[in-house]
Amino acid sequence: MTDVLANFEAIESNESATHTLKLKSRKLIITNDSSGVDLLFKLNASEAFGTLQPTESISMYVTTRQVIIQAADNYRIWSFG
Repeated sequence: MTDVLANFEAIESNESATHTLKLKSRKLIITNDSSGVDLLFKLNASEAFGTLQPTESISMYVTTRQVIIQAADNYRIWSFG
């Protein structure tokens, strides 16, 4: 099966934030661009944080409109809908 993803939103930042996506994602990629600091992420306030170590990425098929990040260095969020 081939996925068809028609919408794309990119977020780049270097500070902790709650990002509200313009459209619901179907695929989400979060990349920790730091070379020495962990990044914490979660998709809603009631979840526990997941950890991305320096230079690590995660790619997931998930439907969400929110990404919560705790970070002290550069990161990227790519959302495909």
